[in-house]
Amino acid sequence: MAAIFDGVLAQFNNSYAALLAQQTGIIFPAESDEWPDTWYWDRKAGVQKADETSAWKQIKSSDRFWFDLPPYPDVMEFLIWLKYFRQDTYFVTNRSGNKAKYQTERWLHKAGFPEPTVLISQEKDLVCKALEIMHYIDDKNENCKAVASFAPKTKGYMLKRPWNEPLQMIPRLNHLKDFQNILMLDRLEGK
Repeated sequence: MAAIFDGVLAQFNNSYAALLAQQTGIIFPAESDEWPDTWYWDRKAGVQKADETSAWKQIKSSDRFWFDLPPYPDVMEFLIWLKYFRQDTYFVTNRSGNKAKYQTERWLHKAGFPEPTVLISQEKDLVCKALEIMHYIDDKNENCKAVASFAPKTKGYMLKRPWNEPLQMIPRLNHLKDFQNILMLDRLEGK
């Protein structure tokens, strides 16, 4: 199984918005079921490339940004369950910067998954194919499409977020609990 990090497990948008607000004075709403309503919400709000670059420079130089992101409400329960499910699990992320992998591993440990395998890659489709991943969950349309096209043995799912859109070929799940139920059912059916 492979799970993507930000947008599925960790709440990135509020922390990123806070950095942008410090630089631009733009006040962003808190992440909700309605916002952000597009992947590039910062650009839609008028954030200039220089401010975006500056915020990312702060993120990449921080030794705590990734570690300090809050989990979504149902994540800790899911991770604790997943620990006992005993299935090879990979947490794939495109995070970058100062100790991004280490911060992510510590975050998972704190959230209830003590010995995670974290992979840093923007090529989620290649990871799924190379590792013969059976189940995959993500929040980004482009990643879901790529996995469906390049790793056809992988059952891909999209976690419903206001910034993604339904895709005909990818089941869209409302909650991590739905993904948990799929994993349990497939195990019972021997898949």
